[in-house]
Amino acid sequence: MHRATVLATNAEVALKSYHLHRAFDPALVPSLEAGRVFASRVGADAMVPVLDVGTDDDGTPFVVMPLLEGETFGSILDRSGALPVLEAMSLARRALVSIDVMHAAGMTHGDPSPDNLFVRRDGRVLLLDHEGLGEVGAARAARTTE
Repeated sequence: MHRATVLATNAEVALKSYHLHRAFDPALVPSLEAGRVFASRVGADAMVPVLDVGTDDDGTPFVVMPLLEGETFGSILDRSGALPVLEAMSLARRALVSIDVMHAAGMTHGDPSPDNLFVRRDGRVLLLDHEGLGEVGAARAARTTE
């Protein structure tokens, strides 16, 4: 994830670019576009919204999201190691609230791993990884982790 500036508005955003080898996956950008629609159905209280999806000049796919203050659960674990039980349970409960909101919207998340759980400064946990979204009950192709 990188910090970027939208030149037209001077707004700061988060930019996620994918490895160049993913540029040759014809299903990636359509999957990210679908993820943008799914995220809008779920809402910004449970999932980080997608502002834009595309490819840059060399074909590298990217996703633009609002710049939020906080960090992923994975980075918290990397920094802190094992968390005290009550803190871990609190984070898990907050993550489950977002997953429940997603399920109530008829959506599933393909990979709710620590790196795809964003903990905002206010403590709310939002889901990341818009490529893994789908409708409840819909068949999806298997994914591999980069």
